[in-house]
Amino acid sequence: MTPIPPNDAAPPLRIGPLFAASLRMLAARPVVAPALGVAIVVSLVAVCCGIGAISTPWFLTELFGVQLAAGSSARPQRGTAWLAASSSNFIAVLLVSSAAWLAMLSLGPDMAAPSAAPQSLEWADILRTGAFAGAGSVLALAFIVPFLYTPLILIDRGGRLPGAAIESARLVRERGHLAHLVLSAIAHLIQVAPALAAAIVAARSDDPVAPAISALCAAALMAVTIPLGQGMIVAAYVERRDDVTDPSHTRAAGRPPVTLTATWIGLLLAPAIALVLVGLSLTRPSRVAPGHAPSHELVADLRIESGGRAAVHPPGTALEIATRHGTVMVTASDGGGAGALRLASSAPIERVRVVRVHDVYAVEITSAERAYTTWIDRAGVRLDDHLRARVLDHVELWGLVTILVSLLLTAMLLPIVLGPISEVRRLFATTRREREPARKLLERRTSAIVRAWLAAAVLAPFAVGALLAGIRALL
Repeated sequence: MTPIPPNDAAPPLRIGPLFAASLRMLAARPVVAPALGVAIVVSLVAVCCGIGAISTPWFLTELFGVQLAAGSSARPQRGTAWLAASSSNFIAVLLVSSAAWLAMLSLGPDMAAPSAAPQSLEWADILRTGAFAGAGSVLALAFIVPFLYTPLILIDRGGRLPGAAIESARLVRERGHLAHLVLSAIAHLIQVAPALAAAIVAARSDDPVAPAISALCAAALMAVTIPLGQGMIVAAYVERRDDVTDPSHTRAAGRPPVTLTATWIGLLLAPAIALVLVGLSLTRPSRVAPGHAPSHELVADLRIESGGRAAVHPPGTALEIATRHGTVMVTASDGGGAGALRLASSAPIERVRVVRVHDVYAVEITSAERAYTTWIDRAGVRLDDHLRARVLDHVELWGLVTILVSLLLTAMLLPIVLGPISEVRRLFATTRREREPARKLLERRTSAIVRAWLAAAVLAPFAVGALLAGIRALL
C-alpha cells in the first residue's frame, strides 16, 4: 500500500489547471456530460413535484461517475456505495440551496412580493439580495467542505458513507480547508452563473416575457456549466486518487466508536433537518400583519357581534369576504380565494373593513382593539403572503439565529474533530512495518475521541435549538 504523504507533500490546489482538466473531461464526453447536465436542470425544476428531489442527486452521481472515468482509469461500479454517494449529494444540494434561500428571504430585501404590474428592481436591491444569498451559500459550503470528496470516494473505492466522509476530511485537511472552500465556491458559481444572470435580467426588465426567455437560455447554458463546475471537483480528487486509503485495509481499532459516529451524524443532520422543516413551513400562509387600511374607496364596514356572521361581496368581483365561526374567510365563486385569514391574536373579531385601492382590496380586521390588514386581488389571492413574509412569520428571530449559528459552529468544529480521527484511521490502515507503536497509536486514538466528544458537547445545544426552531416553524 502506498503511504500517505504528510501535509506539506500534498500538491496545492490550483484553480486554473483544475478548470482546464474539467474542460478536457467535457471534451472527452461531449454528448453524455451535457445530456446529464440537461437531466440535472430538468430534475431541479421538478423538485417542486417531489420526483426532482430523488432524481437530482442520482443524476449528479451519474455525472461524477462519467467524469471520474474520463479523468482517470477508474471504472465505477454501481451498488450500495452508489446509493450512499447519491444520498451524500442529496444532503449537500439540499443544505446549500436551503441555506441560500433562507438567508435571502429572511435577511434580504423584499423581492418576492407580488406587484400589480411588472416593474424592474434597483441594482442596490439585487446586489443586497445576492449578497445575502451568497453568504448563506458560503456558510453551507463551509459546513460541507470536509465531505467534498465523499461521493467520489464512494463511487471510486466503495465502502461505507461514514468511512468515506472521514477519508474525504483527511484529503481536504492535507490541502487546506480554505483552499477547498474557494474551490467549492468557484465550482458552484460556475454551475449557477447562467441562472444568476437570468435572474438579474428578469429583475431589471419591465417586459413580462423576459423572465421566461432568460430562464430558457439559462437552462440551456447550465447543461454545460454544471459539468464544468463539477468537473473541477472531480479533477481535484483525481490528483489525490492514488493516496486514498483502501476501505478494505482499514481496521476496526482505527475507527471511531459507534456511539460517537451516531452522535456526530445527529449533530450534522440537525441543522439540515431544521432547514427542511422551515422549507416545509412555507406551504402554510403567513398570518395577517398588524396595520391599518388606507383611506380610499370604502367598500364595506362591518361591525361583528360576538359569534356573529357577516359577509360582503365587492362589486365587479366574484369574491365573498365573510366572518364565520370567529374567522374571516376570503372565497371566490370558483372555489379559490385566500381562505381563512390567520391572525396573531385569538381575541374575538370586532370589525371588518374592506377598502378598494385601484384594482386591489385592503381587508382590515380589528380584534381586541388592534387592527390587522392584508391585501387581496380581484381573484381573492393575498398579495402580501409571499415567501419572505412566510419565513419571517414562521421562524422567530432566535430560531433563525440558532440555525445559522449551528451551521457556522459546525463548520468551525468539523476540521478540528475530523482531522485527528481521519489521521488515526489512516495510520491504522498502514502496513505493520510502517505503523507506529501500538501504544502511541492508542494515545492518538484516545486524544481524537476525547476531542470529538468535547466538540459534540459544545455543539449539541445549538443543534438541538436549530431542530426545535424548525419544528416550531412547521407547527
